[in-house]
Amino acid sequence: MKKGRCNSGRSAIRTAKAGSDYTVSGLPEGTIRMDLNTNLLGPNPAVDRLIRSGRWETHQYPSPHAEALRAALGKEWGISPDSIICANGVDDIINICIKAFTDRGDTIAYPVPSFTMYNFWTLSYGCVPLEVPLGPGFEVDIDALLARPSKLIIVASPHSPTGHSMPEADIVRLIESTKGTVALDEAYIEYSSGSFIGRIGDYQNLVVMRTFSKAYALAGLRVGMAASVGGIGKLKAVKAPFNLNVISEAAAIAALKNRKWLQKGVAIIKKERPLLGKALHGLGFRVYPSETNFLLCVSPVPSGELCEELVKRAVLIKDFGNVPGFKDHVRITVGAPTHNRILVERLKDILGGRMGK
Repeated sequence: MKKGRCNSGRSAIRTAKAGSDYTVSGLPEGTIRMDLNTNLLGPNPAVDRLIRSGRWETHQYPSPHAEALRAALGKEWGISPDSIICANGVDDIINICIKAFTDRGDTIAYPVPSFTMYNFWTLSYGCVPLEVPLGPGFEVDIDALLARPSKLIIVASPHSPTGHSMPEADIVRLIESTKGTVALDEAYIEYSSGSFIGRIGDYQNLVVMRTFSKAYALAGLRVGMAASVGGIGKLKAVKAPFNLNVISEAAAIAALKNRKWLQKGVAIIKKERPLLGKALHGLGFRVYPSETNFLLCVSPVPSGELCEELVKRAVLIKDFGNVPGFKDHVRITVGAPTHNRILVERLKDILGGRMGK
């Protein structure tokens, strides 16, 4: 019998690191996850009731293209359901966008640092990443993104990890100045304002991406959406059928209907955000303005050491200290008052006599 050898696959993908930012092992029991920007206020009660009460036809395939959810989203956003696709989280939406609008060897531009899946899917399809560093004030460098022709430009507003929103004029200039497609990631838009979802008819090269993982608290059910007019045909052509399961689709519809819970949760985060920022500032952190459910800060001590000590105390935050230009920066998810109080207490314990310096 001849012994075979595994094909090494695409060479570019060897440098991609899907999931490496999320894999954490050996955490103490009950660790508070303030590192992933999920909704720490807990599950949406309407979704909890739905999941626990239903007899799910899991022996059948789901709706091929999430027709019921698309109809609900169209009503919510005031746009045609025909201009919407749904998928298994924004990760899958990015995958679909790159399949739809690029060919192998095409350039895809995006700011860095940003969501790691932009890079992962770019490399997965053999495209060339044009990674544009943020400016000194964390502004997105529009001129640099446009400097080289790109089939696809991906930007987020509000942006992660900075928490900043892009000025409307910058987004418009980006859309109007490129011959490629602009994918606008609005994962945190519920905590901010200025969504472009209602303006997709104005720009044939615009795709707006949204998620149920943050404000709607459905991170574990993986529901992402994209809306476009000019690009919807290409998106539908490459989207696999049945890519959203029956429970996730029903849960997303229930979450949309539970508007009061969404509004209450967003209000809590907006109230807690400056309070936590003030407490962190009092401990010696430099805290940047944010329009999201997280705060980017500069730690008063080496960020790696701080994060390690917090893990020992069952709190996890995101270390950005190894990212160029982000020395000793950390990103902290804003939680309910209890979460934020525990974080501050444990930071006081770690910093000790260095507080306020």
